[in-house]
Amino acid sequence: MAVTQAEVAQLYVALFNRAPEGAGFKAWINFGHNKTQAEIAQLMLESPAAIEYYGGRIDQDKDYIELIYKNILGKDYTKDPDGINAWVKHLQLGHSRGETLVKLFEVAQSAEAKAADPVAAKIFENKTAISAYMAEKIANIETSVSGSYDYKPFQEIIKTTTDTNYEEQKAKIDALAASTVHTLTTEPNDLTGGVGQDIFNAVADSFVATNTLKPTDKIDGGTGENTLNVTVKDNFNGMTTGFIKNIDNLNLTSTATTQKTFNARNIEGLKKVSLDSQNGINFINPHNLVDLTIENLKSSTESFKLNYNTGTIAGTNDTQNLTLDNVNLHKKAIDNVVGVDGTGIDIPNIENLNITTKGEKSTVFIKSGDNTNHYKTISVKGTTDVKLMVESDRLEKVDASAFTHNLEYEFNPSQHTPIGATNVIKGGSGNDTIKLDFKDVDATNKTNFDIDGGTGKDTLNIERLKAKENKFTVNNMEKVNIQKVDTGTPNDTASIDFAGSDVTALNTTKTKSNLVVTNSTIKSVTVDKPDPENTDVASGPYGRVEFKNGYLQEINITNTIDPQDVNGNAIINAVTPGLRSQVTAYVAADESERVTVNVDKNVYAQKIGGAGATAAWVDSNKMHANEGIGIIAPKAKDITVNFNSIGTYGNSVANITGMSLTNIAVHDQKLTVNSKSSILSNLDATFFEKLKAFNINTDDNFDAYGTR
Repeated sequence: MAVTQAEVAQLYVALFNRAPEGAGFKAWINFGHNKTQAEIAQLMLESPAAIEYYGGRIDQDKDYIELIYKNILGKDYTKDPDGINAWVKHLQLGHSRGETLVKLFEVAQSAEAKAADPVAAKIFENKTAISAYMAEKIANIETSVSGSYDYKPFQEIIKTTTDTNYEEQKAKIDALAASTVHTLTTEPNDLTGGVGQDIFNAVADSFVATNTLKPTDKIDGGTGENTLNVTVKDNFNGMTTGFIKNIDNLNLTSTATTQKTFNARNIEGLKKVSLDSQNGINFINPHNLVDLTIENLKSSTESFKLNYNTGTIAGTNDTQNLTLDNVNLHKKAIDNVVGVDGTGIDIPNIENLNITTKGEKSTVFIKSGDNTNHYKTISVKGTTDVKLMVESDRLEKVDASAFTHNLEYEFNPSQHTPIGATNVIKGGSGNDTIKLDFKDVDATNKTNFDIDGGTGKDTLNIERLKAKENKFTVNNMEKVNIQKVDTGTPNDTASIDFAGSDVTALNTTKTKSNLVVTNSTIKSVTVDKPDPENTDVASGPYGRVEFKNGYLQEINITNTIDPQDVNGNAIINAVTPGLRSQVTAYVAADESERVTVNVDKNVYAQKIGGAGATAAWVDSNKMHANEGIGIIAPKAKDITVNFNSIGTYGNSVANITGMSLTNIAVHDQKLTVNSKSSILSNLDATFFEKLKAFNINTDDNFDAYGTR
């Protein structure tokens, strides 16, 4: 059966993420008059042009599946690891890449897939249709002065196609097909466009023999929506006696090995500027605010700079629209390269930054501050994931409520942040991760955050909490983590007021300072082993986590840090299996009447005690000198301890003692212990007098002794 136009259009989208030009499209259709879609796909992949295009990027099966999965379904490995692994296995069972691709088409267009994700299905349907439409309207790919093909219009139309903009994309193609193309020469250029869309192509170079954009050229785009494409091989210092006007879109592309600068002096009327360069193009002196797109930039040492004329942004509410596509701009962007602190986006004197994402995921660092030079608001929307790392002393709001993909947002308030200033953070419908790092905030400051995670599965990470007074209104966050609490003063206390929050579970580790939680509805707290990189808690004393309400019902002591075998058992020493790690947890449930303590199987058997049980408190603030587990529940009437370790003690072999219960709570009316190890219990007579029920369920021995 002959391959159809729609099937060839699908292949261009899935394999190259672009629309075809008419000549190439027709060639593959004619070639496939007696071939299947799978056979044509295989031939496309094996063609010299494809091999050169991929450059070894899809040699591995997993890389190939990830490519077509992203182009067809819009999902990467982080979003659907099981699905991608299944298709890799399908390949490895002997199916060709072409056959696997066609099978994925069938699944993606099935009724089940459309019902499960109608938006993704519609996007691929529209991309396929717009791909065929572009091939119908545009016969050939333009070439630059250097002779290379300009695939960008064919890539851009696919990148920007959504589930709702099919007609809009068709209109763009119609305008492109009807446009007049002007190629600048090395001679003086004096060009004027017409009433339709005009496209001007030029090269900015320091070599006279190849330079076609000169400071004396005169270019008038005319009355349509017009575009100037410039291949930037060297710095361009702006127009002198010449001019450029009535150009709406300026597209700058560079393959230079170093960062270049383009000066927009005497270029009037720009609306949109696109910069495509791995090593960066700085853009300076535009006469007016422009919508900016940055593509394919990757640097750990050179910031991107956009500098407006002072008069252009003299106000106090200037807005910059910024689109990011495959931009990696931060200190650690390139492996094995010593990065430079502060590498990132540098657009001074802008108050509002509107970020739109497209294409591939971007990761950027944004710094603002210096009193008046700062962003007040950052908004996020778009069609692909993004990670923003922001450092600021005046940022008031980050709003990603319209964002449908995953946001990673890391915020470092600087040391000059006004005391008590409210910072608003709004997530969207993706699975967002928000990290707040207070390493530069003074302990005397008062932090105030209003955080709404949105509708996805969201995580809030709070690190290096230093201020003694903190107010967090947190809603729609499925997971909240607090680590590294240290005010910088020995035996000190930091507090968090959760009034107005819907947080019901909290995750933490052992801390240097006490943490007091007030006005919360938290029912469960989980204390984990600290990450090995957390050297702040290498030695005591250690603080407690204290809950000033009666909601807390569950205390979990766990170990997710040590590697685990297939059965979920910790692997600490391959020679001596079965070892467990010590996890320190001091938790106070001041008002709770019922508490359940769950000790994970990868936490070694150790003493669980109430106040004063395992070692002396350092002072009245109840800092603890030693490692251990301390549960303080002075009003508890019902305590259950579930101990799941088999009785291994530290980095030695199994011991007979197992868990030790000491003075766990003298006011208990009921104590229940469920244990996988033997139990040694030191219970004084006062305990027995108060106790009305004592339930023991153990897989090993139970020994008790008491004194009066």
